[in-house]
Amino acid sequence: MKHIRLLQTLGGLLVLASLLSCSLVNRLVETALQPTIEAPVSATECPPGAIQDGTCVPTQPAAGATLQAQSTLQPSTPAPVEPTPTEPQPPMASPLPSASLEPLQGAVTTCAEEVCVLPMPFPLVRPIGPGGRVEIDPSYRFGTSNRGKRDVHHGVEFLNSTGTSVVAVADGVVVFAGDDLRRQYGLYRNFYGNFIVIQHQMPGFDEPLYTLYAHLSEMDVEEGELVKAGQQIGKVGRTGAATGSHLHFEVRFGENEYFAARNPELWLAPLPDDQGEPRGILAGIILNPAGKPVPLPNIVLERLTGPGLPAQDTIYLSTYDDHRLIGKDPWGESFASGDLPAGEYQITFIKGGIHTRIVEVVPGQITLVTIRLGQ
Repeated sequence: MKHIRLLQTLGGLLVLASLLSCSLVNRLVETALQPTIEAPVSATECPPGAIQDGTCVPTQPAAGATLQAQSTLQPSTPAPVEPTPTEPQPPMASPLPSASLEPLQGAVTTCAEEVCVLPMPFPLVRPIGPGGRVEIDPSYRFGTSNRGKRDVHHGVEFLNSTGTSVVAVADGVVVFAGDDLRRQYGLYRNFYGNFIVIQHQMPGFDEPLYTLYAHLSEMDVEEGELVKAGQQIGKVGRTGAATGSHLHFEVRFGENEYFAARNPELWLAPLPDDQGEPRGILAGIILNPAGKPVPLPNIVLERLTGPGLPAQDTIYLSTYDDHRLIGKDPWGESFASGDLPAGEYQITFIKGGIHTRIVEVVPGQITLVTIRLGQ
């Protein structure tokens, strides 16, 4: 049956090839038939003993476990929602310092048009200090699992050597600085190793924002301490479930909870291009005729250079592998890519045929695309 479905798919592609360039069809076929390129296990999280043949075997939360960062978990009993009296919450400073950049223009929940360009400044600086790699590792994006071979990623990676400076991405207050050897904060104990959580109150948003910095070799701040954007808070390491030196970075919106994670690429200020101009970000969601999100393992994003000319850049994306991460405020997306040079891009995917959309990525802004199938 698998081979019959494959032949049917290839037959449909041949019919549609007359409408699209052969190179694009070939690229889609290759993408559909070949597995996603995987990052080395040394660059990702993996629990001890879970590496088999160089691949990290996915794990599942313990039965009955609540994945809240402020809960004490036991393997056989439900975790209490509130911390025990012997482990009080860290003091909260009031008021919180505001972000260093200009206020945002309000939270975005929906886009009535198919394409919206959101002129919002990005509130977060990169979490790596001077001299370190500030590019996000594209091989293990937010919401992906490399076709189920790894845990669904709730953050992004910055690949750097142990000892590289880690800085706060915005003004805020430290609400946690420690480890998870005895208390579960992620999928299992010792998931994050040494990590820090900072709470931010971002202008334009009523709900707080939390940022998490994991696998640290050194922590330079304490709970309750006020920090400024760009201030060193620790150093890159490989503690916890990390088999290689890197910073695991998360953004959580509304509450400090594992499934409150948001795609950091939509919050971090885009890096400048070769001419010094800020890059842009593309985010989107694909809906079926009933208005439900459509899961897609392969989305091809091509940077166009002109009519009849080959694409300048090609990026392979997928929708988020965990439905609990899809459609969340404030942007409601199911896929995204940051640090894109400004210009026209073509989005292509296969769902009962080949679908394409051409959109423009604008410097320093978010292009939000809502594709409704059947319309």
